[in-house]
Amino acid sequence: QWATVTKDLREELQEAISQPAATVTEHSFSDLTSVSEKVPQKAADAVAAAKANNAQALGETLDEADEESLASVLLSTADGLSLLQVALRAGAYNAAEKLLEEGQKLFERHEFEQKLQDELFEQKRRQFLNGSSTGPTALSMLCQREDATSEVFELLMEAQ
Repeated sequence: QWATVTKDLREELQEAISQPAATVTEHSFSDLTSVSEKVPQKAADAVAAAKANNAQALGETLDEADEESLASVLLSTADGLSLLQVALRAGAYNAAEKLLEEGQKLFERHEFEQKLQDELFEQKRRQFLNGSSTGPTALSMLCQREDATSEVFELLMEAQ
């Protein structure tokens, strides 16, 4: 009986997690760092602008890039350095400032999206445990049962 309850709970949790909760574009960090066909030219343009300390051209190149390309360009160049490292090595401090600003914006967006995904997951977990109604919680329902087992109680408490 215990194995059946555990299996049912896992299946319900997996189903709850797999349901779309909102129209949020899901990105994993690996998505942001993958390389597309457009990246090599953008990377070359960005490296040239960074080395030349041309913050305006660098900004234009980065503004034209989609988020995937932007992450790829900022994080790694052909020689394995970040674009910020390339600018600093060249003494291009205006370009370095621009890169720091753009990098900060990129990572703040990523952090916001990650927090949103975490909140959506937590919402699904709460819905799994307590349903979507304003009725009794799973814990109160379990406590009302005379035949409730301590094992299910412990699992439910851990899940809270």
